[in-house]
Amino acid sequence: MSISDDQSSEISYNYDPLPDGSIRLLHLQPRSVSDFITCNLVATHVEDDMPAFEALSYTWGDLTITTAISCDGLSLQVHSNAWHALSELRHEQDVRVLWIDALCINQEDVAERNVQVQMMREIYGRASCVLVWLGRQMDHTDQVFAMISKLSAMRTIDPIDHQTVAYTHDDLQACDLPVASDPVWKSLDQLLWSSWFSRVWIIQEISLARQARVFSGSASCGWSQLELAARYIDDHSLTMLVDVDPSQVIRLARLKAAASHPGTSVLEILQESRSSKSTDPRDKIFGLLGLIPSFNLINPDYNMATHAVHTAFAAKLIETRQSLDILNYTEIWGDYALPVDLLDKTPSWAPNWSLSGLTRPLPATAELNPGNLISRTSPDSTSLQVWGVELGTIDRAGDTFLEWIPRPGNSVRGARFANFTTDAYQMKRWRQWEHMSRGTAHHHPTGEPVQEAYLRTIVANVLPDGANDGSALQTYYESWLRFWRVGGRERGRYLNAYIQQSNPNELQQALAFMETHQAAAYGRRFLVTKTGYFGLGPFKTRRGDVVVALCGGKTAYVVRRQSPKGPSAHWKVIGECYLHGVDRNIILTSADRHKPYILR
Repeated sequence: MSISDDQSSEISYNYDPLPDGSIRLLHLQPRSVSDFITCNLVATHVEDDMPAFEALSYTWGDLTITTAISCDGLSLQVHSNAWHALSELRHEQDVRVLWIDALCINQEDVAERNVQVQMMREIYGRASCVLVWLGRQMDHTDQVFAMISKLSAMRTIDPIDHQTVAYTHDDLQACDLPVASDPVWKSLDQLLWSSWFSRVWIIQEISLARQARVFSGSASCGWSQLELAARYIDDHSLTMLVDVDPSQVIRLARLKAAASHPGTSVLEILQESRSSKSTDPRDKIFGLLGLIPSFNLINPDYNMATHAVHTAFAAKLIETRQSLDILNYTEIWGDYALPVDLLDKTPSWAPNWSLSGLTRPLPATAELNPGNLISRTSPDSTSLQVWGVELGTIDRAGDTFLEWIPRPGNSVRGARFANFTTDAYQMKRWRQWEHMSRGTAHHHPTGEPVQEAYLRTIVANVLPDGANDGSALQTYYESWLRFWRVGGRERGRYLNAYIQQSNPNELQQALAFMETHQAAAYGRRFLVTKTGYFGLGPFKTRRGDVVVALCGGKTAYVVRRQSPKGPSAHWKVIGECYLHGVDRNIILTSADRHKPYILR
């Protein structure tokens, strides 16, 4: 029977309780039944012969705008983005069976939400296809999807030795691609920066999918096509040419690959997904629980406050892994305005996954681990008692490494302008760091020349590709410095010409040093301890902070005393630290080897 808008029931739909081990599937009626969206919700036990179904992956959008649909003959309010997806995805003649979180889970029932979130791995893993809804039709949608198909086909047949060749305007013409000014490129960039890509939940949804299809209105392509097209754009540096940024797709593909690798750490996934967004900050953890089986350290519980979720997860990870690796993810970069709930109650040893992490974790330094983890959590989970060795007090801390990060939606020209304006700050910071290192003795406490110790510090003792020793590191540094000074002094005016005239090997050395230095130092400060050791410390490092090595830790850490000296003193974790050249024998023979630190 056809149901029109004015025939639809005014009686609201009410959810029946779900039996244990069951999910609801939405049977979406075809357009031939009614112009009005009609459906049925059917509870199905996951161990029964479930009908084939597809799972919808989308953003909730504006929660204040809802539209009624007919569900089992009753009125059910649906958020606008879900309504548009259902309207577009209906078949003409056949019922389409879907799983969609906003409708298949009673969002008002916290206990049900807790259970259903635990079943996400099974739901998305069993779906025949995950339907990615990016939104309604936009300008040039058909041309954009034709472009995706063309680029993905070109990536498939691209010779390996041609995959990293940067394209020019002539190459676009030779490949029968639109000119750089064609508006289809702008529309493609808008598609690749749809709000869907920023959601934390989609990492799990796309990673668990047997197959996935991407929709914008009625136009669609396979997920694998979109990924290949993004890689083609990246391989040939088309971003610089046509202002299309594929990084969101490539990041998601990288996360998907990492999730399927048995050696991937839970913390690596959390760190990589930190820039993703969620309406509920607790979902920065809950939204990833189904991604890796070993991830289920805690059960999702939406009755818990956000700070309690962060704390419980950190405590459980420390207990199960018997390590303090999680301390390497605690740093807060910048001056965030945190909600009182997080600012006042989250202990410093529990990472706040609600905030984006801009630094890369430092490499492990086995020499700085005084021994196996010894820890004790207070009954109220506010304090973590650990043991370790004091390595030194910070005497000087320089300015932080400053680098422009292009923001979503920013054009490449905007990034160039920002790099242009930060040259002066970069030069100031660089001179300050060098002066700090030269203000010490001629030799570092390790016995190394100060210059070598300094260079090893600012790359966290990770040699650039091709550099085998300290003398090679100096050569790489000098190559980088020549390019950088030309770019900074002339504002890039002569840099391209300088690059063209330079030795290719010198350019390769400069790039290798720059990448290694940035990976180690970005967002950090150069520091010098009172005993003359060099290091890289967190953004919030300041004079008087203490560098420690902790039992069960993989690097040094910067901590700050929060209460008077004594056995019951409390310490705040500022973040991980690289301290160059500390002798392991000193750590192992230290009288303070098992000094307690109460972290809060």
